[in-house]
Amino acid sequence: MALTAYEWMGGLRTRELEAAFQVRAGALRAAGGMLSWIVDVMAAIVPHVGGNLTLAEELSQLSERLAHGVAADGLFLARLGVPGLGRESISRLVTAGFTSEDALLDAPPGAFQGIIQGALATRLRVAIERRVANTLERRKREHVRRAEAAGAGGQLVRNVYERQGEELERVVADLFVPPFYPLLPGGV
Repeated sequence: MALTAYEWMGGLRTRELEAAFQVRAGALRAAGGMLSWIVDVMAAIVPHVGGNLTLAEELSQLSERLAHGVAADGLFLARLGVPGLGRESISRLVTAGFTSEDALLDAPPGAFQGIIQGALATRLRVAIERRVANTLERRKREHVRRAEAAGAGGQLVRNVYERQGEELERVVADLFVPPFYPLLPGGV
């Protein structure tokens, strides 16, 4: 079972796994799910028995890898939950060098040819753009809240997030003009 799980996470194609271990794809997914659950429980227990948090984080990541059947560098893709983006597509993307969201977003549309279908590439990019926008919106809200709590008002922070081009350059220049000047460490 351990070797099967290792190969399941290592990117060996499902057909090859089925042939090598005489087990069907559904059973592989089920075994990955069961092992994932066991490892996830271990990750949850570690902090309560005096284990270090690094071990708990590593076990948590291993649990996700077992659930999705992907290598560590493909986990960010599996987490997106894009319909049609399975473990083999993820493996092909990682092998082709798409190991970050930026790499996927910066690639020209033709870069995915022979790796994944165009419609899947589009869904993948849309999912990443939504996640990034959601993350930036949350950061913006938190930064505005902190600026307001410091008595600085939130409009300048909103402008940093929302402006582009020359408008953004003016906003950045405004960051170094009082009343924000005293908020810098050491008043410098």
